Amino acid sequence: LLDLAELLDAKGDPGATKAYEKAAQAGSHWACYQLALDAKKAGNQEAAIQFYKKGAQMGSAASCHSLGDIYREKGQLQQALAWYKKGADMNLETAFKEGNCPGTIIALSSKVAGMYSRGEGTSKNAAMALHYYNRGGFPEEGEIMLEIADLYFRVARSESDPEKAAALRTKGLEAAAKSGFDTAGAV
Repeated sequence: LLDLAELLDAKGDPGATKAYEKAAQAGSHWACYQLALDAKKAGNQEAAIQFYKKGAQMGSAASCHSLGDIYREKGQLQQALAWYKKGADMNLETAFKEGNCPGTIIALSSKVAGMYSRGEGTSKNAAMALHYYNRGGFPEEGEIMLEIADLYFRVARSESDPEKAAALRTKGLEAAAKSGFDTAGAV
């Protein structure tokens, strides 16, 4: 049904909506996502939210991403974080098999990490920010590595075990060096 819906949609056939609805009823999270996009385009944000929620409950990372964005725009940061986390916590190894794009899950990991780092919708939590940055598989260069370095140093300061703290500081220095930051002489 989803293939038929996409074919009809590509041709601009109004029957595409009915085909997407049937595909959604049959359990296609991608069909729910498409119906949400159509509702949003038509100016019906409440219907879009309902379709995104149905898609997210079926395992759509894209629906989680869109819901997070909607709630973030409304200033409802706790709800935004919850939807971003739901998508970010999906399995990267089985993403394609489940109909998800690993890139979407990685983007969600970045949003969750940033929100924990800044304390948006939650209290600041450097350890959780690091968890999501490390999970995301980001390129090891530029500003993202400086952010990760800072997080390692913040977690190291709260570590009571001196050996673990030293290992975290070393990881922080390595991340800073990958960003292009001169770490010569740093201890």
